[in-house]
Amino acid sequence: MKKLALIGLLVSLAACTPSWQPEGEERLCIEGWIDDGAHPVVIVTTSVPTSTEYQKIDDQGSHLVKMQCKVWVSDGDNTVMLDGVKDDRYYPPFIWTSKTASSMISGVAGKTYSLKVEYDGHTVTGSTTIPAGVPLDSLWCEPYPDDESKYCIKARFTDPEATEDYYGLFVKVAGQDSTFVPAYMGSISDRNLSRPATIDVMKGMSVNNEHSWAFNPAAFEKGDKLSLRFCTMDRGSYDFWYSYFKVVSLSVVPMFPATYNPEYNVSGGIGCWCGYGAKEYSITVK
Repeated sequence: MKKLALIGLLVSLAACTPSWQPEGEERLCIEGWIDDGAHPVVIVTTSVPTSTEYQKIDDQGSHLVKMQCKVWVSDGDNTVMLDGVKDDRYYPPFIWTSKTASSMISGVAGKTYSLKVEYDGHTVTGSTTIPAGVPLDSLWCEPYPDDESKYCIKARFTDPEATEDYYGLFVKVAGQDSTFVPAYMGSISDRNLSRPATIDVMKGMSVNNEHSWAFNPAAFEKGDKLSLRFCTMDRGSYDFWYSYFKVVSLSVVPMFPATYNPEYNVSGGIGCWCGYGAKEYSITVK
């Protein structure tokens, strides 16, 4: 038994040596979305290449903001170049959106929107369709089962039977989140839903939020003021967010790390370009 344990340890240590890993390359990274009735928002960064050399976190700032890039969005009839603007709600605090008259474009349910980003010889493209939004029937909070000092939040909605639908939850807790962030495990397919369906609303994930949700993302504090965006999305957007949270879930388990990437729905780089049929709600935990 001791030999097996020693062999396991040696295998683990061997797997941690970097000599076999090839040097990576910098890739253009996109996080973009367009809501029904709203302007697009696109965040452009670059990935940090893998390397056998030690890299300080403080030296990676050059990967964050790419102000020299060009970003276009088209609805098939009109193509506009988005404006780059500073916005402290996001990280990094710089986005591309519709700000001036020449860059104006808004999402409309049922339409398809294409994205093109150019930077330093790299081009990333993507396409997404905005589905019609589905409203919530109800939203409420109730005492958390294992801790009466905390609360969980539930939502109920009726999924249309005639279509194959995909949903996403984005949340913002007042005083904690500067903007809407994806709720943990908040990607939902209607393949296994009852009608009506009851779902859990969990905390969001954000590098700007110092409040840790990792130990219990479903537990809210009394007095928390939560804003919720309940979104429909197309299959490509769902596949990205579903696979993203699989990677996140495995990444917190030291002995079983994630060894694959999310299913990006853009070409020429990494990241996502998503169209949302969004409905917004608010609730105070009490």
